[in-house]
Amino acid sequence: MGKDSEPQIINLIAYPGKWVAEEQLIALKGIKKGTLKKARENTFIEGREYKHVAFDGKPWDNSPCFYNIDEIDRWIERQSIARPRRYR
Repeated sequence: MGKDSEPQIINLIAYPGKWVAEEQLIALKGIKKGTLKKARENTFIEGREYKHVAFDGKPWDNSPCFYNIDEIDRWIERQSIARPRRYR
């Protein structure tokens, strides 16, 4: 690169893999932490959309969660059309 040349910008997109940490999912999809918690409690199936993980392979129900990005995309696709708000 010469003195007067413009710097080159390279866009790099890395595939994060099948399972991502909660923080990665929030950054990738823009889903809020509270939305994920409610979905885990009411909609998601453990082992399909999310898994608890632990270093010894024996997680507890309060262990960190990893999310299956493909299943999360399917969950997003299955969302109904937004209902109109009621104005008073």
